[in-house]
Amino acid sequence: MNRREVLAASASAMAANAIWALGGCGAQSSTGGVVEHPPAQGGDGYDALIRHASECAAACETCVARSIEHAAGGMAEMAACIRLSRECAELCRAVIVLATARSSRLPDLARICAAACDECAAQCQAHAAHEPACARCAETCPHCAEACRAVAA
Repeated sequence: MNRREVLAASASAMAANAIWALGGCGAQSSTGGVVEHPPAQGGDGYDALIRHASECAAACETCVARSIEHAAGGMAEMAACIRLSRECAELCRAVIVLATARSSRLPDLARICAAACDECAAQCQAHAAHEPACARCAETCPHCAEACRAVAA
């Protein structure tokens, strides 16, 4: 993973961590206090999910960039790869935010993200032989899908 990929993947996680550290979006409870979030727990699968979703989002973004180059060169079949990889990256970033906040809505989104990761991996596998970024995406997505399913269970 190059520096650009690492920075792109960690940007969303850093923003989510900042929101978590500041107590959310400043939401107040009916008693006037800051809304409490459950404490982070290492054994809940959230840390692994955040790591895998970050790696997946970065791989998807790289795949999008390379697929756009191929599409511009006349490979129209890359359009589906671009669409699925973009969608997968966005869902992964949303999962990171909800996992960081230990949101009760995470299991629902994790199920959707797992399905998107599966679809993205299958699409990217079709291009893996001629594009290393697609191969990396096809390799990374299943790990994220597995972590999503673990949290959604």
